[in-house]
Amino acid sequence: MSTFINKGTINNCLQNQHVFRTSHFLECRQRYEDERAELNMLKIDEKKKIYTRDIKVTTFDYDDAHIIVEGQLKDNRNIPYYSHSGKLRSPGSVHNLLLRLLIHKESIRIVQVEIEMPGVPHEECKEVIPNFSRLTGLRIAKGFTSKVRELLGGPNGCAHLNGLLMAMATAALQGLWTYRARNLQDGNDIKKRVNEYLVDTCWFWRQDSPHIHQLLKGYGVE
Repeated sequence: MSTFINKGTINNCLQNQHVFRTSHFLECRQRYEDERAELNMLKIDEKKKIYTRDIKVTTFDYDDAHIIVEGQLKDNRNIPYYSHSGKLRSPGSVHNLLLRLLIHKESIRIVQVEIEMPGVPHEECKEVIPNFSRLTGLRIAKGFTSKVRELLGGPNGCAHLNGLLMAMATAALQGLWTYRARNLQDGNDIKKRVNEYLVDTCWFWRQDSPHIHQLLKGYGVE
C-alpha cells in the first residue's frame, strides 16, 4: 500500500525567507513530522545507516554539435564489514567511478566514451573499461536499455557502471531539453521534441494524457 504525505505544510512554512534563523523552522519541522506519524510512514534513523550510493550527473555544452554528459557514482559502506576473503574491513569508500559521454545534439548519438575508475575494490575491475567503447554510435532513444544489456550485460560489463549509464541516459535527455529551451522554439520543432523526449516516458506524459495536448496547444500545434 502506498502512502502520500502532503508536503504543503512544510513548504508553506518554509516560504518565509527568515525561517532558518528563527524558532519557526522547528515548529514547521515538528508539524511535518506529526503528519508523517499520522500517515504511519517509515521512520529512518540516520545512526543506523549501512550503505550509501551517490550518483551525480552533469551536462555541459561542448561545441556547436555536441554536449558532454558526465556521471559519477560513489559507494560508501558505513559500517565495518567482512570482505570476500574473510578480512574485517573498516567503513569507507568502495566505488568511485566516472563516466563521460560525448553526445551529438541532433541525433542524440554517443560519439565518444571516457571512463575513469579512481576507486574500485579490485584492480581487475578496470579491465572492463575497453568494452564500453561498444556504446559508440548508440542512440539514446527507445530500446537504449535493452541494447546496453545486450552489449554490456553480465560478464561483458560492470553492474555499477551500467547503473550509472542508465541514470545518465535520462539525464542526458533532460540536459538536451534544457539546452534547446534556452531559446523559444517554434511549434513544429516542439512537436518533434515532445514526441522524441516526452511521449510515453512516464504516466504524466502518456500518449493519451491531456497534458500532451495542452503543451502542443500552447505552441499553436495539434
